[in-house]
Amino acid sequence: MSSGNPASCEATLRAGGGATAWFTIRATRRRSGVEMIRVILLQGGSRYRREQRDDAPDLLDVEGVTYSLRAGPRTPQATDHAWDAVAVYAPDDFNEEEFQEMYEAARPQIEELNLKY
Repeated sequence: MSSGNPASCEATLRAGGGATAWFTIRATRRRSGVEMIRVILLQGGSRYRREQRDDAPDLLDVEGVTYSLRAGPRTPQATDHAWDAVAVYAPDDFNEEEFQEMYEAARPQIEELNLKY
């Protein structure tokens, strides 16, 4: 298994003055001109984890769970900004039908799953 190098940070900040809006700041680092890949790990139901990596191997071991590559990596069409390539993973022991159910359950929460490619 290639460990890759997570290379992003995500932080959610609440606006001051009692405002209720939340903002997400994403910073992506590119190393030596290598494009990063946004990895979405579907974990079951609507649970997921997002990472930035410099590779998208067929299998990833994360916290004792083996994930297999199910989609991508593919680069979405630009919206208000350019996107890194996106790769979607699911637990390796899930069949295609279970993956599709997880994917649909997670779509409302994961912006990358709703982009045009």
